[in-house]
Amino acid sequence: MVVVIADITEQKQQAEQVRLLQSVVVNTNDAVVITEAEPIESDGPRILYVNEAFTHITGYTLDEVLGKTPRILQGPKTHRSELDKIRTALSRWEPVTVEVINYRKDGSEFWNEFSIVPVADKTGWYTHWIAVQRDTTGRKQAEQALRQSEERFRSLIEHALDIITILDADGTIHYESPSVEKVLGYTAAELVGQSLFEYIHPDDFANTFDNFTHTSQGSDSALPIEFRCQHKDGSWRTLEAISQKFIDTSAQTRIMVNSRDITERKRLNEIRLALEREKELGVLKTRFFSMASHEFRTPLSTALAAAQLLENCQDDWNNPDKRLRNLHRIQDSVKNVVQLLDDILTINRAETGKLDFNPKPLELESFCRQFIEEIRLSSGTEHTLLFACEGKPAVPPSLDEKLVRSILANLLSNAIKYSPQGGEVRVDLSFEPDLVRLRVRDKGIGIPKEDQKQLFEPFHRGKNVRTIPGTGLGLIVMKKCVDLHQGTIHISSEVGLGTTFTVRLPIPKNFA
Repeated sequence: MVVVIADITEQKQQAEQVRLLQSVVVNTNDAVVITEAEPIESDGPRILYVNEAFTHITGYTLDEVLGKTPRILQGPKTHRSELDKIRTALSRWEPVTVEVINYRKDGSEFWNEFSIVPVADKTGWYTHWIAVQRDTTGRKQAEQALRQSEERFRSLIEHALDIITILDADGTIHYESPSVEKVLGYTAAELVGQSLFEYIHPDDFANTFDNFTHTSQGSDSALPIEFRCQHKDGSWRTLEAISQKFIDTSAQTRIMVNSRDITERKRLNEIRLALEREKELGVLKTRFFSMASHEFRTPLSTALAAAQLLENCQDDWNNPDKRLRNLHRIQDSVKNVVQLLDDILTINRAETGKLDFNPKPLELESFCRQFIEEIRLSSGTEHTLLFACEGKPAVPPSLDEKLVRSILANLLSNAIKYSPQGGEVRVDLSFEPDLVRLRVRDKGIGIPKEDQKQLFEPFHRGKNVRTIPGTGLGLIVMKKCVDLHQGTIHISSEVGLGTTFTVRLPIPKNFA
């Protein structure tokens, strides 16, 4: 018996390795193609093997491609330069990786990235080519979509009229869109690396700096801001901007600022406001002339008529009662004209900031009682004037006596004037820790709702005043006096039931 024993361990290991490699080739998602080593020219090497992944990707079965060349996957869009790269590598027996458009069995296109390597036998002779192919259509489409999106947004930014600026946290310009040249005259290259704050108007610097600092420290967009920025020619342009954090791969905090040139819009707004003001002045002039022609003519005509009677009628001159009545008419007419002129001058001083304001400690309760008594004596017996005071201040409040007299005079004269049937007029004074409240109530004709919104417009009078004389200036004068005290006015009124005016005047702390 002859027994031959051979060590086949290495052979078994090689067989196992082959089995594992076959499993990898069969089950991988990448297509594997094995071809002969030659011929490289002509139609190319013939296919000896393709795995199942190749079938899924291309639609060809193994039987359909055996003996064919990989060129069956090429078509009109297969880039020639990439094919030339493959041919050069194969002729030198070098590995190569390319990405080209190939075609499936049904004629549809797909992007194919594949690597080709030569395989040699034990003697070093190259016997086969192995190509590992991957369908990269999805990746290419994503890259193309990303590139198109980037190009689209870049085009939007570069052609937009708004300025897009990316700033470092210290205000250094990291990026500037080309539109800056149209707005400010600088090229983007001139501004990159410069500090934006160097171009901002000194009066706007603090507000702009705070706005951008708030943006860099927070996650939300800051509120819109307006600031002036210097043009290359030295002029100033007004920009409206909104800023927000700029998120990119840099670890450094950056801010994106979207600015819009609103210089012309601001100028047009100023023109529009000026035209509106001019229009308002035109209306006021019309009202003034209409009022003046009536309010000046009436007392002057009365005074003139009384003077002519005294001049031409000896009996009226010799009769003490008639003489005194005509003289009172002249005096009252002159007083009305003087009061009208005083009201106009008061409003003009207030509008120009020249109305004197001299607050001093004032015994307000005594002042009100004395003033109301004066009004009671001059207003006749048709109206009942009532006064009540609540509370007592620790020290007299600091008020301007002249202005308070004007406030009270206008409120009481209106309450009496617009209660033509007589009745009760009540004045309530109350002291609170930080303010004085003065309330005047009447039971007169009231003020229509639509007129209440225009009460403090010069020469405006309610539609229901009928023939009751008035200039439409009294409440304007009163409001100017209240405004100088930094007070408020509240009105409550119903037509036919009466009106209540409530004036609140704050007490300065140093006099409280």
